[in-house]
Amino acid sequence: MNRIPRLQWEPQFTMHDDVIDLQHKKLYMITNELIEKHESGSGDCYEFIKDLVDYASRHFHAEQLLMMKSQYPDMKWHLEEHEYFTNKIAGFIEDYKNNKENLGWDVLSFLREWIFFHTTGLDLKLGEHLMKTSLQNEKTRDE
Repeated sequence: MNRIPRLQWEPQFTMHDDVIDLQHKKLYMITNELIEKHESGSGDCYEFIKDLVDYASRHFHAEQLLMMKSQYPDMKWHLEEHEYFTNKIAGFIEDYKNNKENLGWDVLSFLREWIFFHTTGLDLKLGEHLMKTSLQNEKTRDE
């Protein structure tokens, strides 16, 4: 069986928002736990996947609030990516209900890749925007 690489949060992945950084770290941790559970063969991962999706949904909401508050110009595209994730997972859940074979590997590979590339790509662009917005606000207050 091929092993799925684990996610490792690094300081350069910071969003310059402590809450979002903690949420990203937790998403990495939950994803790694799911991978461990699947690879050890220690049972059904459905409940863990459901928990991850629930947590991701709360995280997406927190990001959306930040985007609205900071008037993030790429908000539409970013939210479309969140919707893509949600729809893809809904499809996996439907496949699970239909007893599709090798679903665990497909789900975990997708989760690992999407979460990593989203948090180190689109989210970092949002983080740069948040930092610029914060610096602009500080400059305005100082004047």
